[in-house]
Amino acid sequence: MTMPMLGIAALALAVVALLIRRQLRWTRFEAARALRLPVALGVLGLVEVATAVQTGPPAPADLVLLAAELAVALAVGAGMGRLTVFRPSPARIGAWQTRTGWLGAGLWLALIAVRVVISTTGPALGAHVATTSGVLLLLLAATRGTAALIARSRAPQAALLSA
Repeated sequence: MTMPMLGIAALALAVVALLIRRQLRWTRFEAARALRLPVALGVLGLVEVATAVQTGPPAPADLVLLAAELAVALAVGAGMGRLTVFRPSPARIGAWQTRTGWLGAGLWLALIAVRVVISTTGPALGAHVATTSGVLLLLLAATRGTAALIARSRAPQAALLSA
């Protein structure tokens, strides 16, 4: 793994650690900002994947692994979105807070386990794009984006208006 890849992997792990911390604590819900992190992670991931694709086209194994990882990421995000609990903020009238708890944090661990398995078995299958760190960022973006969209659809009406 090269230094830039290690840096991206470290960034992804830091983001996951922050997200797990936020899922265990009540945090302010801002519907207008819910998709900022997924969009930023998605852009970074696409740039990294585009760089990897320049070295050669994706192999059939890449496409299969990418599809599997994306399906898991979307399922994990949907689970997190459904697990999101809302409460009125005790600190600010009209504001709302959310969390998903330990089960939501556990879903992150499931996503990480799938990623580790694919990263270790992918090269043996001839996959070089699916194992890049850019795909990790895309998976984080897909997971958080799905969770945010589902949470927003379930948010109390007042939470959407106060954001």
